[in-house]
Amino acid sequence: MPRILKYILVTGISSLLALPLFSQGDSLRYGGVRIGADLVPFAGYFFTPQQKGAAFTVDVEFRDGWFLTAEGGYLNYRKNEVDYTYLNDGRYFRAGIDHNFVSRLPSENDIIYWGVRLATGSFTHSVDPVVIRSGYWGDHRSSVAPETMHPFWTELTVGIRVEMFKNFFIGWNIRGRFLLQLPNSNFPPFIVPGYGYAGKSFSIGFNYVLAYRIPYKIKVRVKKKK
Repeated sequence: MPRILKYILVTGISSLLALPLFSQGDSLRYGGVRIGADLVPFAGYFFTPQQKGAAFTVDVEFRDGWFLTAEGGYLNYRKNEVDYTYLNDGRYFRAGIDHNFVSRLPSENDIIYWGVRLATGSFTHSVDPVVIRSGYWGDHRSSVAPETMHPFWTELTVGIRVEMFKNFFIGWNIRGRFLLQLPNSNFPPFIVPGYGYAGKSFSIGFNYVLAYRIPYKIKVRVKKKK
């Protein structure tokens, strides 16, 4: 064999042997149950005094990058106008799943995710008082009796979650809400707690969450060099 061919063969084999080889292996990292509070409803106490409420979240990482999520909250809404006062008080609950769609090391906990939710709630609304004005007969005060409703809607969400300190997280998300069912009524609601204004079949929401994680180890699939 010519000397040049031997050199090429030996060099090629040496280069292949020097390349890192990868295999799929298991590794452990910390997942956990995360409990948080949404700061957006609390801001209503200062910026929108007509509505007061609170919202809380719980999620658990059951598989690497996959999270089961539950959210709940309440809203008390009061709209004061010259001729009427509208009252709405209700609770809501959402459940779904989030999925991290960016790669990360076993030691990393920051994620960018998408998610889906199915949501429902129960609220009671009324109008008290209603003032019917008449220049001839004079003003008449009346009211609309309380009515309880149970809506359903679904949500698509995308967001970011970052570990600021050990097991303390901060994150935000934007969500699109699609109203599936709102029972017919002679007295349509002005707002649906957890969803938004009832006159629209689609609404957009924003959440800003602070959370603490109760950690435990989970198994993840990572690439290891040989």
